[in-house]
Amino acid sequence: MAKSSNQKLKLMYLMKIMLEMTDETHSITMNEIIDILNSY
Repeated sequence: MAKSSNQKLKLMYLMKIMLEMTDETHSITMNEIIDILNSY
């Protein structure tokens, strides 16, 4: 269970980022993911 509702929201954003910005040939770094999550 998530520690807070924000944690659940971060997981949803993470899923959105992965689906929209990555595929088999295009990866994303952890720093890029963090920057994108911070922009939400």
